[in-house]
Amino acid sequence: MSWITVIWSAASGMCLTLAAMHLPLRNSAPRPWQNLSFVLMVLAVICLGGCELMTLYADSPKTYSTGVRWGHVFYGFWVAAGLGFVHFSFGTGRAWLFLCALGLRFFAVLLNFLTGESLHFKEVTAIESVIFLGEEVAIAGEWIANPWVRLGQLAALAQVVYVIDASLRLWRTGSPERRRHALLVGGSIVFFVLVAAGHAGLVAAGITRTPLLVCFPFFSLMLVIGYDMSREVRRAARVSSDLEKSERRLALAASAAGLALWEWHTGTDRIWVSKDGREIYGVAEDEEVHFSRFLATVHEDDRTAVESAVRDSIQGRAPFAAEYRIVLRDGGVRWVAAVGRVERDEYAGSDLLRGVSMDVTGRKLAELENARQNRELSHLSRVGLLGELAGSLAHELNQPLAAILSNSQVGRRSLAHESPDLVEMGAILDDVIADTKRAGGIVHGMRAMFKKDSLPGLEPLDLNHVVTEVLTLLKSEIVSRRARVEFFSGGELPAVNASRIELQQVLINLVLNALDAIRGVAGVAGVAGVVLLTTCEDGAVQLIVKDDGPGISPEMEARLFEPFATSKENGLGLGLSISRGIVTRFGGELELVGEEGWRGAIFRLSLPAVR
Repeated sequence: MSWITVIWSAASGMCLTLAAMHLPLRNSAPRPWQNLSFVLMVLAVICLGGCELMTLYADSPKTYSTGVRWGHVFYGFWVAAGLGFVHFSFGTGRAWLFLCALGLRFFAVLLNFLTGESLHFKEVTAIESVIFLGEEVAIAGEWIANPWVRLGQLAALAQVVYVIDASLRLWRTGSPERRRHALLVGGSIVFFVLVAAGHAGLVAAGITRTPLLVCFPFFSLMLVIGYDMSREVRRAARVSSDLEKSERRLALAASAAGLALWEWHTGTDRIWVSKDGREIYGVAEDEEVHFSRFLATVHEDDRTAVESAVRDSIQGRAPFAAEYRIVLRDGGVRWVAAVGRVERDEYAGSDLLRGVSMDVTGRKLAELENARQNRELSHLSRVGLLGELAGSLAHELNQPLAAILSNSQVGRRSLAHESPDLVEMGAILDDVIADTKRAGGIVHGMRAMFKKDSLPGLEPLDLNHVVTEVLTLLKSEIVSRRARVEFFSGGELPAVNASRIELQQVLINLVLNALDAIRGVAGVAGVAGVVLLTTCEDGAVQLIVKDDGPGISPEMEARLFEPFATSKENGLGLGLSISRGIVTRFGGELELVGEEGWRGAIFRLSLPAVR
């Protein structure tokens, strides 16, 4: 049995096994070029070992020289792969040192063919036999040394310098695990390269009469590097296992919460959707989903907005958020809320939009229902206000009707004259027209407030003008209560976006509450009062309503804007709650504020100014 053949074959087999292990990992490893470089190193060492076997069993100087020459070639491939391995594995090497070491080795391989029989031997004239591992093997007997071998030694030195520099830089900046990697891999490469180069130099100089055994240090080096890389594989396997467990937990939590997980790879235009997500969107489990297929599930009224939101998120790399309707296969509609964010898929080289969706149909139906109930309450509140104002409205209507009757009677008498004054008749008819319009305006306002489902939309309004309208409407009520109401206009104010009828409803509530608060209270000169003040501050138009009443108790103040919270004997407690809801819908605020030295209540209504 040949021990040389057994040992070389076993070493090559082990290295080949390592290469077979790491070659499939090049596409999934965090540093794929590192794995490919290692595979190339292993293959180069195996070929180098084959060249050494050729020299050991050489039967002529020519065969011996051929083995050494091609050994230099595969050693050059190993150096290039080794430099690449350090470059991609460490990521800290200097580019100029890398290119210098690579260039020197390239020229050494080139001179290996141009300056003699090999880079070590200019000419081998005879070979000799020695006993090695119980066998008779060949060694160089007589030869002429190639002076260009020093270029190979210089190339080896440049390789060692590059590895040392990259290792030190990684040691200074890396984590403890990366430091261990620098010490084990970098130190092993430097040690075994120096051993191999030193042994080859001693043989070429004739100092030692042994076979060229350069591949053995590299076999050992491949085992060390393979061991280090296997640690990374084991660590990656643990991370993968932990990640798989986390994904299962996440899927379970998402399923329990009714969340749909999804990912859209923009490069391949493929969308991955979890099982719960396919149920939410009404997509079959085996159906391949693209972005166009997703858009087809979106309600046509929401489709453009959703597509625009997705495109804006991708282009601006901003978070994605949208609520939209999904049309199911049976024609039903489902509301979905979706959020996500854009990530860069480095492996695929494209963007990845990853997020979650949730079925919010129940919440949306509740919000519709809630809006309907709010409209009902608002309508009831307006009806209640009109009930309270019935006397004032009757008085307001009585004035224009009485004026119409009086003018009509005067006109009728004037027509009885032989020569009626036509100028006077024209003036009388103008008065009748004006009073009729006035009465019609009052009736129109009453009908608008009685309407249930046809509230006018938002429009730019002058708050001062609306306050004046309300005070005119409440004139008889103020007089009957013998109250003093003062209005201080803040001058020309910016317009506010609001519904005239609903804004009137809010102001009527505030003024009537203030009048109720001062009932039976003696104010200045024996008459209690209410003060209204408009102003504009910080881009908001404000109305302040102050009364001379006793103020609001702390217990009531905490529940002031809650539904059915009231201190009145016959009150429903809906006025302030509905008023705040209306103001909030206009984008404003309604709040109770305090003022030092003022004992009564102060309400502040604030609405955004229209730019």
